[in-house]
Amino acid sequence: MAIDPAGGSAEHGTSGDFADCYRASFAAVLAFALVKTGRLHEAEDLTQDAFASLFAKWHEMQGRTRRQLRAYLFACVAKGHVTLVRRIIRWRRYEPLLRAGHDGSITHVEDEVLTGELFALLQTLSGRQRAVVVLGWVEGFTDHEIAEILNMTASSVRTYRERARKVLTSKLGTSYREADIGPGGGAS
Repeated sequence: MAIDPAGGSAEHGTSGDFADCYRASFAAVLAFALVKTGRLHEAEDLTQDAFASLFAKWHEMQGRTRRQLRAYLFACVAKGHVTLVRRIIRWRRYEPLLRAGHDGSITHVEDEVLTGELFALLQTLSGRQRAVVVLGWVEGFTDHEIAEILNMTASSVRTYRERARKVLTSKLGTSYREADIGPGGGAS
């Protein structure tokens, strides 16, 4: 069943099959995504995500016209762009935590909060472990908030925190429970 230019299928006024919808809408959706992002690779990702969302809901969307399907795809791109912008803003805020090296170089974000021996100990952790520790134990974010900020699952946050705890415990020569180290690191 093919989609006609008027916005419905030639036979029943429905959306036709997914491949036809994809061929008929891809260029317009990609162009919209490119206008939103200004970058081809991000536009392609948003377009792919929009079509994946439509494909997942395809059985629910069968009665829709091509115009309605495109509106859905454009809405997916717009929402995806908002999510992308928020993720970039969060990344820029916390990027120094992930990029700080083991050579002692660190940025102003940690300089204001951490000093001395604790600072040196944190430098021995991986970037993700350090980010989880600082966001949880210093900043007081919950597992779910940290997961959103770092774009990972809450269980990954707990894993990185536990690995960091083991590293710090081995360096300090003492066993610390989460409650002994600081606030914010608990499950939420």
